[in-house]
Amino acid sequence: MAAMARRGVRLGWTGGVNRRSVAELAIAFMISLLRHIPLASRELRDGIWNNRKGRQLSDRTVGIVGCGHIWKDLASLLRAFECRVLVNDIIEFPEFYAAHQLEPVGLENLLRRADIVTLHVPLRLLVTWRCVLRGVVLAGGITPTRNVKVELLRVSA
Repeated sequence: MAAMARRGVRLGWTGGVNRRSVAELAIAFMISLLRHIPLASRELRDGIWNNRKGRQLSDRTVGIVGCGHIWKDLASLLRAFECRVLVNDIIEFPEFYAAHQLEPVGLENLLRRADIVTLHVPLRLLVTWRCVLRGVVLAGGITPTRNVKVELLRVSA
């Protein structure tokens, strides 16, 4: 920062610039896990053919944890799949919830009711929640040094 100040370089941040691409990627992860695409791909590369049926995203209950810039776009896109959307965040957005038929719930309630949970929170929170996150499948680029978007899909049928 000091070097930037000496050279007159300013640092800025614009929230939500990549919200559509991240929201679409979250949906791609959801569909991929529901249809067992990573597992089927690995099996095919190993010469194994299993006719995996998978499940549809349509009519699922999706829980969104961390309601920043991305979640609003994601919630809108999920309506095309006729998903029920549960949301959890430290900040309330009652007007947006009502306008888009979203249900605000507590974290434990969301984890209990959702078929799919998408987390848009700093990775350090996942360490705090590790006992809650047992029995789920993780997909996404997880590195310990940055905030990540992680898709969780409940293992139970």
